[in-house]
Amino acid sequence: MEINMNIKFFFCFLLFISFQPHIANSMITNDSFTDPSFGTGKKFIRKEGAAYLECYESRSFPERGFANRSFYIKPKDGEFKDKIVGKLGVKYDQKQDRVEIGVLEVNSQYRRKGYGEAAVRTGLGIYRSNSNNNLKYNHFFLTVSKDQNHMPARELYKKVGFVISEDLDKIGYLYMTLPR
Repeated sequence: MEINMNIKFFFCFLLFISFQPHIANSMITNDSFTDPSFGTGKKFIRKEGAAYLECYESRSFPERGFANRSFYIKPKDGEFKDKIVGKLGVKYDQKQDRVEIGVLEVNSQYRRKGYGEAAVRTGLGIYRSNSNNNLKYNHFFLTVSKDQNHMPARELYKKVGFVISEDLDKIGYLYMTLPR
């Protein structure tokens, strides 16, 4: 009788796992990710790029229609493989149909290795549509300081496709958007 119960439990467990793709395979290798409602621990990896993202904080505010996601930036290979080299913070707003890159930090000793670019491209990929790789959200934006120290960040965002939409001269920032 006890063996029969263990077998039933085992088969129920297998059935449960088969319907939970995030348990069976937490490493996503698509270039496009359509479900921004994921939780912590999920990894997002693009074929191209030097690094991947791992979600370490996921906060949703359904009554307000937005959510914040925070990711660790981790190199895919090399001497720093799987080490946290930076962070990316993203806020998506379903009501206003927009995504904001709020934070991109790469620790100084890991800069100029492609990790920041890989993180931004992967982060944008999370909010793209799978069907035709068009942007799922209509508006991607960020603000970046006009300070000379932030010139490398501005160049990185331009390389990814962002353009300066507005000069917020009074506060010393540039408003950058990603054209469709």
